[in-house]
Amino acid sequence: MDNVAVCVELEAMLEAATSYTLETMCFFGVMGPLEEMPAGEERISARLTFRGDANGVFHTMLDLSAAWAIAANFLGEEVADVSRSRMEAVVCELANMICGSVLSNYKKDGHFELSSPEITGAEEAQPDQAVRRVFELEMGGIALAMDLRPKP
Repeated sequence: MDNVAVCVELEAMLEAATSYTLETMCFFGVMGPLEEMPAGEERISARLTFRGDANGVFHTMLDLSAAWAIAANFLGEEVADVSRSRMEAVVCELANMICGSVLSNYKKDGHFELSSPEITGAEEAQPDQAVRRVFELEMGGIALAMDLRPKP
């Protein structure tokens, strides 16, 4: 499969994994694709690396309003009751779930080792050679980027 076909396939997998994870695990709606993240809101980002049958890096960036609401839904609490550290933990877990879903669909019988996700600077550069998707959420937006290098 050539690079273009892999990118198209990964874009579809990112969309499906994002929708499924947010809707079933976080009870949060994905409204549709966007070209860019909406302007004007503070953001939070998480990053993890993976290796195995493919190596790479996964980034996600969310508007803070969405991150707080997703964390509250995931934890079954009110937004006001969720601490910053617990919200960040949910953002990391969200990155882990979406990345794991994409990888398990990319290589159904593949083996991967994922690093622990970590919160990064919201403006940290995403990979140059990455598949990127941006989605409008019921509140705010989410951007995802995956740089996947198949094992030689």
